[in-house]
Amino acid sequence: MIHPSTAPASATRRFPWLRLLAGALLAGFLLFLLGREIAWADVLRFLGQAQVGWLLLGVAAIFINSLARAQRWRLLFPREQAPPSLPQALGILLAGQLINNLLPLRGGDISRALLAGRRRGASTITAAATIGAEKLIDVSAAALLVAIVVPYFVLPAWLETNLAGVYTTIALAVLIWAALIFALPAAERYLAAWTTSGRPLAALAVRVHNLLRGLRALRQRRRLPQLLFWSLGVWGFSIAATWCVLAAFDLTASALAAALVVIIIQGGISVPVAPGHIGVFEWLAVLALRTLGFGDDVALAFALVLHAIVLLPPVLVGLPWLWRATR
Repeated sequence: MIHPSTAPASATRRFPWLRLLAGALLAGFLLFLLGREIAWADVLRFLGQAQVGWLLLGVAAIFINSLARAQRWRLLFPREQAPPSLPQALGILLAGQLINNLLPLRGGDISRALLAGRRRGASTITAAATIGAEKLIDVSAAALLVAIVVPYFVLPAWLETNLAGVYTTIALAVLIWAALIFALPAAERYLAAWTTSGRPLAALAVRVHNLLRGLRALRQRRRLPQLLFWSLGVWGFSIAATWCVLAAFDLTASALAAALVVIIIQGGISVPVAPGHIGVFEWLAVLALRTLGFGDDVALAFALVLHAIVLLPPVLVGLPWLWRATR
């Protein structure tokens, strides 16, 4: 007998196309809502007036963002497990982003762990833990960015109501970091002793130990400055790319305003619901620019171009790399 609470999850595992269809319907609905409020002739006019030089700078910033993300990921691997080379890490990272864009199930993160682990003859569990550590860094950085940027703007009520959750996230991230710093060494010693003593569940202890190995970099003093440097690169070039696209449409905005746009978009697409975040990305970008006082027509033109630029690295680098890796 199937327990009622597990039936929906079982259905989505058996029929993954159902979630894909639901995501596509949501994307279509959001685009429909945008279309009702938009003068498409004006959108096309704004697209035609975009300054190519600024757009090329935005593309360059997005590619540098990907390089910074790949280099930071390499630093998260433990010393006893050699990290992928920078070209390999970049290919795996962008291939994972491509899969995440195609399948709204975070399948790309699983693929990254497999490609960086088992395919290289290394521990997939440790590789997966490095991805988890990466997510913790980004959540912490995003929450800190919110705390810095938000006080400079008058936000709409729907956004103000979510700030309590953001500050809760900051507190939770601090607690997790503290737990890693103080408890990780003792936990690793205990698990290492368990795995060599022939006790029951030794195999499980090995897996948990491999998982904790992938989190070590978060408490290593020598690596923390490097992780901070590359994290600044990840978020800094994401904001720079957004600012360049704003400039391409003559939307005068500060770096703080570009950061607010990044925060709203990234916060909204952190839960994957539609293939490539199509519709969701555009809706969030329009809401962000509306908050800054810009019109919906130019905001949609901005959103379409920024989304296309963000999708370039996974398509131009991730797709060829994935094709070669799976031949």
